[in-house]
Amino acid sequence: LHDALPISGIDITPLAGYAVKTKRLDDDSSKVFINVCSHEAVSEPAIKKKLDDDGNEVEGINVPVSVGPLRADVDKNGKPCETVDVVVNPKVLEDVEEDTTGAQRNFITQLCIEYVEQKSKVPLDRQYKLPRLKSKGAPVVQRVRDVRKEPSIQEVSGKTKPSKRRSEEHTSELQ
Repeated sequence: LHDALPISGIDITPLAGYAVKTKRLDDDSSKVFINVCSHEAVSEPAIKKKLDDDGNEVEGINVPVSVGPLRADVDKNGKPCETVDVVVNPKVLEDVEEDTTGAQRNFITQLCIEYVEQKSKVPLDRQYKLPRLKSKGAPVVQRVRDVRKEPSIQEVSGKTKPSKRRSEEHTSELQ
C-alpha cells in the first residue's frame, strides 16, 4: 500500500457570515448550527460545463466549499448541540447579501447542509431557521487546500467536441 501524499494546505481563520439552525434526522434529533463563513483562500464560484445523463453539455455553477468538523456545543438553554463551520469565498456572501429575494441565501444554505451531511455522514433536516447571529460561537481555524499553487484550467474559444468523461467535482446547478 502506498502512503497518502500530504495535502498542501494553509490554515485559515474564517470570518463569520450568518448562522443556520437545523437538526439531526437520526436518533437524537439534536440541534446543529452551521456557521456560514468566508475566507479568500476558498476559490470564487465559477461556471462549469459537464455532461448530463443524456450526454448533453450543460452549464452549472460550482461553489467551492470547505467544511470543518462537527464539534460539541451547547445552545442558549444549555442543552447539547453541535456546531460546524462551512467556509465559502467572500463573493458568495456578498451575493447572498445583495439578493433581496432570499433565493441566493436559500441556495447557499441548502448547499451547505448537503456538504455537512456528506462530510459528517449525519442526515440533517432541510428545513432550517436563521437565528439573528453571525455565528454560533467563534469560527475555528480550518485547513484548506492552497489553491494558489494549483494549476488553473481555462476554456479556450473555438468549437470542440464534448468529452465523454464525467467530471469528478461537485457542481451545483442553477436552473
